[in-house]
Amino acid sequence: GMTADTPVWVCAYANNQWSLADDITENPKESSFTKAMYVAQSRTITILDEEGIVFSRIWCVFELFLTLVDTKGSKAGIWAVYTARTHTYTHPYDNERKEERKAIGIISGGATSDKGESDYITAREASFPYDLIDKSLSIQVEGAVASVEE
Repeated sequence: GMTADTPVWVCAYANNQWSLADDITENPKESSFTKAMYVAQSRTITILDEEGIVFSRIWCVFELFLTLVDTKGSKAGIWAVYTARTHTYTHPYDNERKEERKAIGIISGGATSDKGESDYITAREASFPYDLIDKSLSIQVEGAVASVEE
């Protein structure tokens, strides 16, 4: 799982979003983008919009590849996926304890707050939109697009 000091990859903070072309290399694995992901030890946070557009973006798909497949000697990568969604969280051992939340996430390996217990994980992830899970399982790499075509 993840802890408070786990290094993670957040593209929006790691690359200059206004001059991404300056970092595009012939081999994407030689870009600072890839090097920064390796520093994060194949741990990635993805923030999804309600349509799951990231699953159709080529760089986002490459990011997932580096996180889940090409971990460069790291253990299996950790992928945390969050989306804005107002929902009511119900404590797994006390149905009277309810809490309004504004976002929901799925984290491979669980979150620190889950205490390693599957009941906590299930309660925390229960409201995650199934249509976004379905999109993540239906990625078509050959149809992925870039925001700027070269």
